[in-house]
Order: sequence, then C-alpha cells, then structure tokens
Amino acid sequence: MTSYVFSPYSVAGCLLAATKIVPGSIWEFGKYPKQLAPFAHPKLVRELELIPELSAIGTFNIGNFVKFLTAHHMPLPQTSELDLGLASWLDMAVKWKKRGSPAHVHVRTTNYAAVELTKFYVTDCAKQTAALLTKSGDVLLIQRGMLDKTALKSVAESLPVMTHLGHIESRFPSVIIPKVSFDRDVDVGFLLYGTLSTGSDRYEVTHAYKHVAFELDTIGARAKVGMSMGAAKGAPPQPLVFNEPFSLIWHRPGCSLPLLVGYFDYDTWQKE
Repeated sequence: MTSYVFSPYSVAGCLLAATKIVPGSIWEFGKYPKQLAPFAHPKLVRELELIPELSAIGTFNIGNFVKFLTAHHMPLPQTSELDLGLASWLDMAVKWKKRGSPAHVHVRTTNYAAVELTKFYVTDCAKQTAALLTKSGDVLLIQRGMLDKTALKSVAESLPVMTHLGHIESRFPSVIIPKVSFDRDVDVGFLLYGTLSTGSDRYEVTHAYKHVAFELDTIGARAKVGMSMGAAKGAPPQPLVFNEPFSLIWHRPGCSLPLLVGYFDYDTWQKE
C-alpha cells in the first residue's frame, strides 16, 4: 500500500482565488464532477478564513504566477500556453500538548522509530481511534488502517462526532505512533479538464500540480502543501446541440403522469 496525503483546502484556495479575479465566474468540472465539486462548495470556501497559514494567488500575470511558485519552491508548468495562474501554499505546524518521548514500534523483523504521547483521548475503544491533543487546539486523529481517500464527505460528517465525544475512559496510559516523514508529489490529475467560464470567456485547466511534505515527531507535526493550477483561454462555451434522435416528455407540475411522451427520429425532423 502506498502512503497518500491530500489537503482539500489547498484546492479550495485556488478555486477561490480564481473567482476573485474573474467575478461571476462558474466552475465546471468536466470529466470529474464528483471529485471537484466539494472543493468549490461555498461553506468550504468560507472556512478558509479559519486557516491563516494558507496563502493563495490568482492572476492573469503569468510572471507573478511564476514568482509565487518560485518563492515556494514549486516547479514551473511544462506548458507555455497559460493565460491564468492559480496557486496556494499551506505551511502549518502544531506542538503536542506535552512533548512526546522517543519510542519504537516493532513490525515483523523491523524496528521503526516512534513517539510516545500521554496527552490524548480515545474516541472509539473498539477501533482504537485516538485524538492527539496539541497546544493550539488542533486535534490529530489517529485510526488503524486506511481511510478511503474518496470518502471525503463521510470523513467530514464524522469529524465533529469524533472530536467531541470527550475523554472516554481508556485502559491505555499512553499512545505510541511511528514517526512519519512524507515528502512527495501527489496525483491531482482529476483537476484537469475543469473549466472556468464567465460571459464569453472560458478557461480550461491544462496544468495541475501538488506536493505535500509532512513530518510527525516528538515535538509535534508539520505540513507543507504546495498547489498550482494553470488554465488556458479556450473557445467560448458552445450551445448544447441534440444532433441525434431524441426523446421528449411533456410534463405539467402537479400531474403524476406526462401529458405526452415522444421519440423523434430523423424522419420527423424538418429540413431547411
């Protein structure tokens, strides 16, 4: 199994930056509407105010876009056909409520460096889900196994419950967690093909990049997330054209059945 990290607010920061410089614009999510739509939700965008560590840029000046990427050590887009640059940078850190002690975890024939913490509470004794307490008030939830990375909605719904169950009486005097060092690019290919439309202008995402660095040790945890998106101006939005046989349902509000149902093949189309 390959480790994976994702930060939804870094995507939301880019989408918000775009709508700020293109007022009244609408995001359309192309091939991957289910994956992209949650990040443009107004609630998520409003919550960005709670994350002062996140900065974002949206600009038609590609030179300024390049400066932002360079300042945060992000690679430049491989394509030169860019008319709109979007990027976000998130650098956040927490310290444990009480500094951890060095420990180790033994798995099969390998010893791994670990951290032992005493300031935590258990939210689910059956699953051994632990909430690690920090000085800032942020809570890091640790759960055995893998969270489905596509189940963002269910995670968001369960988070308030998991963090507010209180201190369940636990038989564990401490919790031991492996030290973690994650530093790699993250696949965000699902961002491609999205479009930003306003009036007669249409911008298609042609570049998407994300890099995440995460460290967990005896002091606390730190995450750095670099995100960039580039879009090229495309053809104006085209009308929806039905150029093949089609069905028609004539509906009147309040009626439980259609007034008329039809299927119209080429034999009924009127020639010019």
